[in-house]
Amino acid sequence: MELLVILNIIIAFVIIGLPLYFLKRPPKKINGIYGYRTPRSMKNQEAWDLANRTWAKTLFKYSVSVVIVQMALWVLYDVGTSLFGGCAVWLLAIGLAFYETEKRLDDLK
Repeated sequence: MELLVILNIIIAFVIIGLPLYFLKRPPKKINGIYGYRTPRSMKNQEAWDLANRTWAKTLFKYSVSVVIVQMALWVLYDVGTSLFGGCAVWLLAIGLAFYETEKRLDDLK
């Protein structure tokens, strides 16, 4: 297998695995090392729990979409384009998950 094909497979596992890990093992207490850490999410325990739960769910939802888009780019174009395109789409997904999480924190007020 080509190196870029292997990288695509590894990235797909990371993209799906990261939010699954956070769904299974959310951080229990507010900390500065692990979890969805923004000033608003660290304001109190209720905000912390809501932010980390929302972040993991939305990131998983968008991550599945990213893997599908990455596979489509791989089929439609060459492997190098899908690696770059998939990473670019994943950055967009992270931004959307961040936006949705912050929006949910607005509802907490």
